[in-house]
Amino acid sequence: MSWNSFKNLAKQKTYQSHTWRQAKDSLVIEHANKLLLQMLGDQAENKAQVIYFKNKILTIAVLSDEVLARLTEDKEVFIAAINEHWQQSLVTDLHFLS
Repeated sequence: MSWNSFKNLAKQKTYQSHTWRQAKDSLVIEHANKLLLQMLGDQAENKAQVIYFKNKILTIAVLSDEVLARLTEDKEVFIAAINEHWQQSLVTDLHFLS
Protein backbone atom coordinates (compact mmCIF):
# COMPACT_ATOMS: atom_id res chain seq x y z
CA MET A 1 0.00 0.00 0.00
CA SER A 2 1.41 3.39 -0.95
CA TRP A 3 1.77 6.42 1.32
CA ASN A 4 -0.95 8.22 -0.64
CA SER A 5 -3.36 5.41 0.24
CA PHE A 6 -2.51 5.80 3.94
CA LYS A 7 -2.89 9.55 3.66
CA ASN A 8 -6.30 9.25 1.99
CA LEU A 9 -7.45 6.65 4.50
CA ALA A 10 -6.40 8.85 7.42
CA LYS A 11 -8.16 11.86 5.92
CA GLN A 12 -11.32 9.84 5.35
CA LYS A 13 -11.33 8.51 8.93
CA THR A 14 -10.80 12.01 10.30
CA TYR A 15 -13.85 13.38 8.49
CA GLN A 16 -15.96 10.43 9.63
CA SER A 17 -14.97 10.75 13.28
CA HIS A 18 -17.39 11.91 15.96
CA THR A 19 -14.98 14.63 17.07
CA TRP A 20 -14.84 16.12 13.57
CA ARG A 21 -18.64 16.20 13.34
CA GLN A 22 -18.88 17.94 16.71
CA ALA A 23 -16.29 20.51 15.64
CA LYS A 24 -18.09 21.14 12.37
CA ASP A 25 -21.42 21.52 14.20
CA SER A 26 -19.81 24.14 16.44
CA LEU A 27 -18.48 25.98 13.40
CA VAL A 28 -21.95 25.94 11.82
CA ILE A 29 -23.45 27.42 15.00
CA GLU A 30 -20.74 30.08 15.16
CA HIS A 31 -21.28 31.06 11.52
CA ALA A 32 -25.07 31.11 11.98
CA ASN A 33 -24.74 33.48 14.95
CA LYS A 34 -22.56 35.81 12.88
CA LEU A 35 -25.13 35.67 10.10
CA LEU A 36 -27.88 36.57 12.58
CA LEU A 37 -25.95 39.71 13.52
CA GLN A 38 -25.45 40.60 9.85
CA MET A 39 -29.12 40.10 9.00
CA LEU A 40 -30.68 41.66 12.08
CA GLY A 41 -27.97 44.01 13.30
CA ASP A 42 -27.96 45.16 16.91
CA GLN A 43 -31.53 43.91 17.28
CA ALA A 44 -30.28 40.32 17.34
CA GLU A 45 -27.32 40.76 19.65
CA ASN A 46 -29.24 40.22 22.89
CA LYS A 47 -32.50 38.83 21.51
CA ALA A 48 -31.55 35.86 19.30
CA GLN A 49 -28.89 33.19 19.40
CA VAL A 50 -28.36 29.88 17.67
CA ILE A 51 -27.98 27.35 20.46
CA TYR A 52 -28.13 23.90 18.89
CA PHE A 53 -27.52 22.08 15.60
CA LYS A 54 -28.51 18.47 15.01
CA ASN A 55 -30.03 16.44 12.17
CA LYS A 56 -29.73 19.41 9.79
CA ILE A 57 -31.91 21.56 12.07
CA LEU A 58 -30.69 24.77 13.70
CA THR A 59 -32.41 25.73 16.94
CA ILE A 60 -32.53 29.44 17.68
CA ALA A 61 -33.49 30.98 21.02
CA VAL A 62 -35.47 34.17 20.41
CA LEU A 63 -36.50 36.65 23.10
CA SER A 64 -38.41 39.11 20.94
CA ASP A 65 -41.60 38.70 18.91
CA GLU A 66 -40.28 41.20 16.35
CA VAL A 67 -37.07 39.21 15.83
CA LEU A 68 -39.06 35.98 15.64
CA ALA A 69 -41.33 37.44 12.95
CA ARG A 70 -38.33 38.65 10.94
CA LEU A 71 -36.56 35.29 11.19
CA THR A 72 -39.73 33.46 10.20
CA GLU A 73 -40.05 35.71 7.13
CA ASP A 74 -36.39 35.31 6.14
CA LYS A 75 -36.12 31.63 7.08
CA GLU A 76 -35.33 30.37 3.56
CA VAL A 77 -32.82 33.18 2.93
CA PHE A 78 -31.05 32.40 6.21
CA ILE A 79 -30.85 28.67 5.43
CA ALA A 80 -29.62 29.36 1.89
CA ALA A 81 -26.90 31.71 3.17
CA ILE A 82 -25.57 29.11 5.60
CA ASN A 83 -25.60 26.34 3.00
CA GLU A 84 -23.94 28.62 0.45
CA HIS A 85 -21.16 29.42 2.90
CA TRP A 86 -20.47 25.72 3.51
CA GLN A 87 -21.10 24.81 -0.15
CA GLN A 88 -23.36 21.93 0.85
CA SER A 89 -26.82 21.35 2.25
CA LEU A 90 -26.06 21.28 5.97
CA VAL A 91 -29.20 23.01 7.23
CA THR A 92 -32.71 22.14 6.07
CA ASP A 93 -34.86 23.75 8.75
CA LEU A 94 -34.92 26.19 11.66
CA HIS A 95 -36.67 25.67 14.98
CA PHE A 96 -37.35 28.56 17.31
CA LEU A 97 -37.51 28.64 21.10
CA SER A 98 -39.33 31.72 22.30
